[in-house]
Amino acid sequence: MKHDHIRLSALLAQDQQASRLHTRHLLALRTVCEHWRPLSVHALAALIDATPSTTSRTADRLVAEGLLTRTDNPDDRRVALLEPTQAGRDLNARIARYLLATDPPREAAA
Repeated sequence: MKHDHIRLSALLAQDQQASRLHTRHLLALRTVCEHWRPLSVHALAALIDATPSTTSRTADRLVAEGLLTRTDNPDDRRVALLEPTQAGRDLNARIARYLLATDPPREAAA
């Protein structure tokens, strides 16, 4: 994960849309995109090892950038659910391609 964080920093300098974000935003976006269902802020916070307040601010930024949507949970209106937009999925795909292309070679087992 730390290695991904370093490589994401390099991506920030190369991708125009990503350059407006911090690595914590990209990691949060990737986490939301890679889940098969919408995530609450608390669930996302647990997955990215951050506080709910920090995660809420991170989600606010991603919503403002048009990368996530925040909708009411039909089962509990006190809980907002986060889902990626098409722009968020597109950026996540670019991130995934970048991480794959920059993945260091694995050492062969002896």
